Amino acid sequence: SLAPDHVELRIKDEQRRWMAPSDFIKSDFTTLANGFTLVTTFGIDYRHLAAATREIPQQMTRDIREALLQHLREEELRKVHVDFKEAAASSLDFLIIANFTGNVAGDYFPLLRLLQRYAVESCHKHGWSIPFPQLVVHQPDTAAAS
Repeated sequence: SLAPDHVELRIKDEQRRWMAPSDFIKSDFTTLANGFTLVTTFGIDYRHLAAATREIPQQMTRDIREALLQHLREEELRKVHVDFKEAAASSLDFLIIANFTGNVAGDYFPLLRLLQRYAVESCHKHGWSIPFPQLVVHQPDTAAAS
């Protein structure tokens, strides 16, 4: 709502935030009503290097799309695409990109979490390992130093 001394923003009817009209005018908002794209990164172990650029992105795209369509109508999901991003320090990283219609804008954050969940499920289904950070400690050989 708009009043001379404040603007009230309602988020999902439960959360409310008030701000001065001058701050509201200066704010940078993004509208999701016409559709939106979610992008997230997901890493897989280096042991799957041979499949990293073709097989894994193609299969993961299919798996994530099928899983999302268990929760969404076909017309609400515009596109899903998984692409190899980079060979990072401890993982082969992939970009998961999904484009949705504005009808599901209220599920913005749950959808972002679902993309990660379905990537994990795809890895489990196909036996692709997910790396975890490791710390290697090198100690000097005390026997050789004596």
